[in-house]
Amino acid sequence: MKISIYKPNVNILNMKEEISKIFAIFRYINGRKIDMRNYNDRLNLQKLTYILKKAGFNFSYYFSWYVKGPYSPLLASDAFNYFESNEDINEKLSEAELKIVKDLKIAFGNELQNPNKLELYASLLFIKSTSAIELSEDEKLSEKLISLKPWFNKEEVKEAIKKLRESRLFSN
Repeated sequence: MKISIYKPNVNILNMKEEISKIFAIFRYINGRKIDMRNYNDRLNLQKLTYILKKAGFNFSYYFSWYVKGPYSPLLASDAFNYFESNEDINEKLSEAELKIVKDLKIAFGNELQNPNKLELYASLLFIKSTSAIELSEDEKLSEKLISLKPWFNKEEVKEAIKKLRESRLFSN
């Protein structure tokens, strides 16, 4: 029996339900199924899942900091396995979950399909949660993000912070 260092002691059925739900949300937001062979789809899946978790989804995936921001090796593994199984996605969202997804679409629109925007939003939320810097602390949060990701400019970071704050989906 193989044991992965990335798999915590979690009910396998729950993990399958979670990944199925994540794939369903990806399809809802992007209007198509995810292709795990595509780098941008994999990146979007990671960042979108992290954003959903911060917006109130009770996913059990643990995220740590990686090159492109929050990353979960277990999510990557489960997503590849689920994709390769070619199972139909038939996961239903609860009313509360559907409301979160709809609110995200209203607040962020097509940016939810943009890997760079998702990286920026997810990274800001990760820094916020690990550094105890609030969304209201624009300057501190912006400086911290740019120190880790200098390819983002100050204006776009501040605009992203403003958008996250105005969405009211994440505690200030």
